[in-house]
Amino acid sequence: MVILGVTFFVGLYGSMANLRSSIDRTYADLHFADVTVSFQAAPADIVRAIGEALGVDRVEGRLNLEVPTTFASGNGDVIAGRILSLPAPSRPAVNDILVTDGAYFSNASAKEFIAEKAFAVHHGLRVGDTVRIETPIGPQEGRIVGIAVSPEYLWPARSAPEHMPEVLRRWGVLFAPYEAIAPLFGLGGSVNEVAFTVRAGADGEAVGREIQTLLEPYGVYAIVPRAQQPSQAILDTMVGALDSLSLVFPLFFLVIVALSTYALLSRLVHAQRGQIGVLLALGFSRRDVLVHYLSFALLVALIGSLAGIALGYALAFPVTDLFAGQVSLPLIYKEPRWDVMAAGVALSVAFAATAGILPAYRASRERPADTMRGEAPRSPARTASHREARRSAVRVVRRLPLRQLKRNPVRSAFTVVALALAGSLIIVPFGFLDAMDAAIATQTRTMNYDLVARLYRPMPMNASEPIGSWPGIAAVEPFVAAPLVLQAGEATFNVVLYGIRAESEAIRLFSRAGDRVFPSEGGILLSVIYEKRGLRAGDTVTVGPIEGRINGFVNDLSSNGYLPIENFQAGLGMDGLFNGLYIRLESASSEETVRASLYASLPVWAVASTAKSIQDTNDMLRLYYAFIGLIVAFGMALAAAIVFNAVTINVLERNREIATMRTIGMKGGAIARMITTENLLVLTLSVIFGSILGTALTAYFVTLFGGDVFVLDAKITWQTFALSAALLLGVLLVSEVPSLRHVQRLDLAKVTKERAG
Repeated sequence: MVILGVTFFVGLYGSMANLRSSIDRTYADLHFADVTVSFQAAPADIVRAIGEALGVDRVEGRLNLEVPTTFASGNGDVIAGRILSLPAPSRPAVNDILVTDGAYFSNASAKEFIAEKAFAVHHGLRVGDTVRIETPIGPQEGRIVGIAVSPEYLWPARSAPEHMPEVLRRWGVLFAPYEAIAPLFGLGGSVNEVAFTVRAGADGEAVGREIQTLLEPYGVYAIVPRAQQPSQAILDTMVGALDSLSLVFPLFFLVIVALSTYALLSRLVHAQRGQIGVLLALGFSRRDVLVHYLSFALLVALIGSLAGIALGYALAFPVTDLFAGQVSLPLIYKEPRWDVMAAGVALSVAFAATAGILPAYRASRERPADTMRGEAPRSPARTASHREARRSAVRVVRRLPLRQLKRNPVRSAFTVVALALAGSLIIVPFGFLDAMDAAIATQTRTMNYDLVARLYRPMPMNASEPIGSWPGIAAVEPFVAAPLVLQAGEATFNVVLYGIRAESEAIRLFSRAGDRVFPSEGGILLSVIYEKRGLRAGDTVTVGPIEGRINGFVNDLSSNGYLPIENFQAGLGMDGLFNGLYIRLESASSEETVRASLYASLPVWAVASTAKSIQDTNDMLRLYYAFIGLIVAFGMALAAAIVFNAVTINVLERNREIATMRTIGMKGGAIARMITTENLLVLTLSVIFGSILGTALTAYFVTLFGGDVFVLDAKITWQTFALSAALLLGVLLVSEVPSLRHVQRLDLAKVTKERAG
């Protein structure tokens, strides 16, 4: 068990340290911005003024534009291409990129692009492919000269609410030389975004306020510190959750090790009372006895932790690769984590010493005379009467299991707690899967459509009516959507706001209680994620140009908000216009036909499938599924070790008792049933307490995984509890086989002559 605990700690915590180090080094090597400020447009000279501000270390100005984009190698689908300008042939001072395939720009005016790696992989883009973008002066084509990793997009995220992998189906990042791209949009000599780093020791907030003052005349849209940068925030939430799990679960293992060590050492001391008495009578000091028995626990902890370090070290590298494979890291740093290894040894020794000190102290306080006489009965003896002796074997088998548990209640309680902890380790990962299934089911119930089409140019509302009669379409519903900044007092949040019909059937909104709710005039419905962030129903908020009251919170996985489409259109100055369509198909087979018609007839830059979006959500969680599999495997192994140790020592300690029962005629099968009944009593209590603890732990870890990125509720199905109990039962039955074989093979003559204790 010590080996398992330390292996888990060194392997998983070490791999998380490697992953975190790889991310941090990438940020440092590529000079990831501490703050990014977006605004309408400003002369490029403003960058020099910002660079001279007190506390600013590095600064870079650029253009950030989203335009309809297609690829010659693609299927003709239009996506939203985010074009980020870079200097050429020099490199940016902030938010540099690492080219992993191809080369950097050859000159400043060339129509060349570098594709962000995750985007390129998703769409199968290669060096040499042609990219076509829409500009105010007409379509323009350029060649992809490189594939690169950017510190801003280690996890591809368009915005904080738009971070699921499906966003790559309709959006991606392309880098282009500033001198080539700026004239195409009439922005020569201008920038609309500035990114800078802050000097060590400088007050980041004060620097941000000074920069905001400088840029105020140019219409500041957003000031995004690194902690709120979408990719960084998502990675921090996900890796932070894994960090917590990789620390907490090994500590659980070591707590179980401590409980098991206490139980095992207590049984050893009890079995060796006679030998302890002899040692004390021969002149050994009580300190010698204390050190002798305490050394058992320390030696086991030391040997087990050293073996665990070796196994954990071997485990850390493949686990690092497993997790890093989900993130666009240019380099993965895999190093021996000596501090983690030292902590593993220290923790195992500390837990073992804490568990072993009490049994060792009890052994050192024994009196030789008492140990020679054997252990006195704890209550008036009633076992010698002829009436008790004549009781049937069936009655004995029924009474002995309970008596055995009462014989040493502290030891029994420790075994129950250890098994309960092991059971909770099985419940937590499956409980997380239940929570994800419930969230996806809620989202599926909310999204009562098959396709969602997004337009790069708004269209009149009456243009949506004929679409409903297209072949393959059962229903169509227009909407308006825009990413905006939500302000509530001093707090600001990124939100995607949707204007939908008041009685929308495409989007069915539900409260936390499961009741259907509808957007109403003057009010905004927000995802429950904002309730977690401290907002309350009735609060007045400003979302972009719209001011309204929070009418309530709805079950929604991401950071979305909803209000009547008419209110949104008026607030955005889009009266009578829509920029998106919800479409319900007559059958799944008509999807490709409808998709082709949408691209051919409307200014569509993305058509997303509900089914594929759900699949993408599951793909994003592969990082967690791998971790869940490891937890279940370790939990099962730990439960097996606990049960095996408890059952084996329990049987060995009672050799004389079992031999006596066999001598007076009790069959081996009856004894096996008695031992199994004892174990089932312990297991029943463990399942009850383990279920309670597992539920509490699941609720805690679900909040860690969701964080401020998406919302999960702890909803554990009865099947999970049943599965946990069944797995523990299976482990128990398998683990007691060696002990039951020992019972059948006892040398009755030899054992009954031995003196107990």
